[in-house]
This record gives sequence, structure tokens and C-alpha cells, in this order.
Amino acid sequence: MQAYYELQTVVPIDHQLTITLPAEIPAGKVKIAVIYDVLEPSSDQQDSMAEFLSQLPVNVSGLTRNQIHDYLEQERQSWD
Repeated sequence: MQAYYELQTVVPIDHQLTITLPAEIPAGKVKIAVIYDVLEPSSDQQDSMAEFLSQLPVNVSGLTRNQIHDYLEQERQSWD
């Protein structure tokens, strides 16, 4: 049988937590899970990234998908 105990705290700058559990939790193996909110990038950050990507030059001199595939096949055949 498993039981569940939950508490809330704040992670300090040094990222070290010290917890004291209630006496009814027996000594032995336990699992500790840290559940936290992931901050979504702000719309300003998303706009900045979109602007950056739109300013990148288009590389028209690269290989096509078929050319890459053919090259890889030739390399694989050379391994034999």
C-alpha cells in the first residue's frame, strides 16, 4: 500500500530544500516528486523569435532531400 503526503514550499536561490516529515511517515525508502509551473514565453519573446527567423537569409544553394538521400545511400554502400 502507498500513501501520499503533500506540502508546498518555495525553492530558494541555492536550490536546496530541507524538509521535515510528520512522524507517521515511517523511515525507509520514499519517492520525492517536484512539480512546478513552466513559464510560457511571453508574446514579446515569441514575436522577437519570429522577427529573427524572418530576417535569416534563404539558403538556395543547399542540397535537395533527394540529393541528401542519394548521398547517404552511397555512403552506406561504401561501408560494405
